[in-house]
Order: sequence, then C-alpha cells, then structure tokens
Amino acid sequence: MSHAHRPAADGGASHQPEPAWSGRSAPGTGSPATGAPSTGPATAAPQESALVRRPVVAVAAAVFGFQAAAASLLLVLFADSLAVVLGVPEGGDRVWWIAAQLMSCALAAMLLLGGVQLIRGTGRLLLLVATVLELTLALGGLVWALVRWPEAEDVETGLPGVAGDLVDLVIGWLVATIALYLGWLVLRTLLVLAPSVGHWLRAERKVLQASVWSEEQGQWTSPPVRRTRRAGWAVLLPIGALTLVTLLLGVFGKPLLPGLLGDAETDAGASYRGDSPWGLEFYQGGEPLSPPSAGDELYLAAADADARSCYAGDMAACDALYFASPVGDVYEWYGSSCAGRLDHGSAGGCVDALGLVVD
Repeated sequence: MSHAHRPAADGGASHQPEPAWSGRSAPGTGSPATGAPSTGPATAAPQESALVRRPVVAVAAAVFGFQAAAASLLLVLFADSLAVVLGVPEGGDRVWWIAAQLMSCALAAMLLLGGVQLIRGTGRLLLLVATVLELTLALGGLVWALVRWPEAEDVETGLPGVAGDLVDLVIGWLVATIALYLGWLVLRTLLVLAPSVGHWLRAERKVLQASVWSEEQGQWTSPPVRRTRRAGWAVLLPIGALTLVTLLLGVFGKPLLPGLLGDAETDAGASYRGDSPWGLEFYQGGEPLSPPSAGDELYLAAADADARSCYAGDMAACDALYFASPVGDVYEWYGSSCAGRLDHGSAGGCVDALGLVVD
C-alpha cells in the first residue's frame, strides 16, 4: 500500500513548505538531519570581569611604586638644577654624582614600568625587582651611616647647648624618617607578594591564553596580546631625556654663576679647615687677630695677658691660653689657632707648629 497520498493527521490540511531554518541546531551542536558538526561556538567565551577582580593590594603596590618613581625623579631634577647654577662636583665626586643620578633614573624607570605592568595584570616581577633594589640601596646607606657615626661623634663642634640640642633633634628626625622609609619599602614588597595578587595574575594569564571565537575567521583563535609598548615609550622617553641631560651636565656642565659659591666660601672663611664656629667667624686668612679689648662682650680679664702675648708672637702663651680656657670659649679657639695664624685648631700645639716665637 502506497503512503504517497496519505491524508494529514489533522483532517487533511494541505502541506506548507517548512521555514529555511527549520531543523537547524545551535552552532557547534550538529545538524539533527545529517549529524554534521557546525563551525560556530557552542558557548560564549567567558568575560574577564567574571573571573577575578583586580585586588586592591595590587593597585596600592603600583601606586606606591609610582610615588617612589616621582620622588626619585624630583631628586634628579633638583640635583641637575643645582649643577646648572653651581656646577658639578670635581674629581672623584663627579663620578659618584653621575652614578647616583643615573641610578636614580634607572630605578624610576623600573618602578614606573613595573607599576604599569601590575595594573594591567601582565606581571609583577619588574616592580618586585625595583622594590628590592631600592630596599637594598636604603639598607646599604643606613649601614654606611652607622659605620661613619662614631667618626662624626669624635668631632668637637664647640656649639652651645641650645644648638647642640637642635642638632640632636635633627638627628632624631632623620633616624625616624629612615625607619619610616624602610617600613614603607617593606610594606610595598609585601603588597607585591600578596597571595591575592598572585591569584589574580594567574587568572589573568588564563584569560589571555583562552581561545575565543572569531566571526570573521569562522574559527577559534587566540585573543590579542596585551602590549605595554605605548606605555613603555611614554615612560622611557621623558626619563631618557632626563638621563641625557644629566650625562651632559656631568661631562660638560659649567656653572652659570661660577663666582657665587667661590665668593661665599671666601667670605665665610672657606680656607679655614677647622670645625670651630669661632674660626669660621673670625679667621682672616692667617693674619694675627688682636684679642678682645676691655669692654667687648667676649673680653675676659683673666685671659687677656696670655691672649696679648699670643698676639705678639709668644707661642707658649698661646698654648697656655688654650689649656686654661673653657671648652668652646673664644679664647680656647684663639689660643688653639695661635691668635688666628693657623687655619685649624692645634689643640695646644702652637709651639710645635710655629716655634717658640713668631713675628
């Protein structure tokens, strides 16, 4: 029996042509009629925001790196400005100056690039290396200061009590500042190494490695790689320009005001090599100074005889005046410098330095 003209089950309704999309399956599931696989994606690719959000500690670590880079560049600019006006240190100090400036520029570049990479989720190694390098330099400077500290304590400044207390206050402030700076570096290191940052970076790496469906190519393709080339140029170009200026200043720089520093040194007794404030104030290039006269604020009758003999050329009187005067007193300096003839304190050694009698 033929089924070609079998009536419809709904009572003989006429056959209508099926729509063109009838019987098609979702992309990637295959056709129900032929079983042929489709080339489209079965599911949508996961969105980056649906995986792991950028942790706050990563942002904080990057911002700390930006702040340190800005401070480093400001110091370089300040040192370059001083070099333009006053000139670059001479001799071996010039080499140290150039090296310190270049190190600061390189450290700033590493901090900026490392912060950009961390914000973009492409890595944290560069920021970590820069932070560890900065921490190492800070600790090295602290150790150097502690080694030199005993030598600084042996220097007799001859400052009065109030000035000495002020110096102690400044030293305490410097120690507290260094301690806070080291703590800040340690905090930045801990933020960069935080487990949440590592988890987020691994999730970002998986997103970058996952395939996505390309409608244009009709196939699964790798996602575009996030590049920091533009950010790298934006960081390196200004820092490179600053580095070039620093090198030119270090090699060829001449002070715009060459007499400024020299005149100030001469007026302030730059040729005086001692550490007494009285010498810095009264020294006149080796010319004998007349002692304080009666009625002067610094005059002391008990020391006047030895002071006048010292001024006249009796070096034994100068030594006796030094040993008899109070520590830090103007007469102590007067005797120690042999009435201003020496550019440093002899500490009772005028006879050994100049002989028993001088003109």
